[in-house]
Amino acid sequence: MVIRDPVRGWSLTELLVAIAVFIMIASAVVTGLLSTQRTWTSGVGQAVLTSELRRTLNRMGRELAEGRSSQIQRPLANGAWDATITFRVPEDRNGDGSVLDANGAVAEWSDWITYVMGGRNACLRLVTPPAPAPVATETLASHITNLQFRRQAATPDVVEIQVTVSSLLETGQRIDRTMGTRVKLRN
Repeated sequence: MVIRDPVRGWSLTELLVAIAVFIMIASAVVTGLLSTQRTWTSGVGQAVLTSELRRTLNRMGRELAEGRSSQIQRPLANGAWDATITFRVPEDRNGDGSVLDANGAVAEWSDWITYVMGGRNACLRLVTPPAPAPVATETLASHITNLQFRRQAATPDVVEIQVTVSSLLETGQRIDRTMGTRVKLRN
């Protein structure tokens, strides 16, 4: 057992070894904290983008589900992806509380609704009333880098939607998420 003389103190070599050990431990702790922060930021960024994707897909899906395949102008039911969808949904236009005629068929339809990519990577909802009324525009989501719709000839009453979002985090990391859904038209 070595007993240190309390008056003698530390040698330069012992002090340098202690500082080197401290620097290695501090460096490992800082590296671990920075890695954890990057992981946390990435996770939060992915959660935000996923939430925006789900909200956008749910909104489009709910509205499209009210439609009918005969009321979709685009995309054609040919299996090709299209960057736009234009459709109408039943809407009580005359205020009588029903969209049906005397025979029980849907007789009242909304103005044309279009989902399309807009400037600044936004998903836009456009409502086109008869001229000369202006087109109403609503931004559904931002950070959108790809928006596609498709219908198959065998199932024209099913609309496939695919949306991709992308964002640059504070850390400089780019996050991309793609989600899709299939919507069965009700009417």
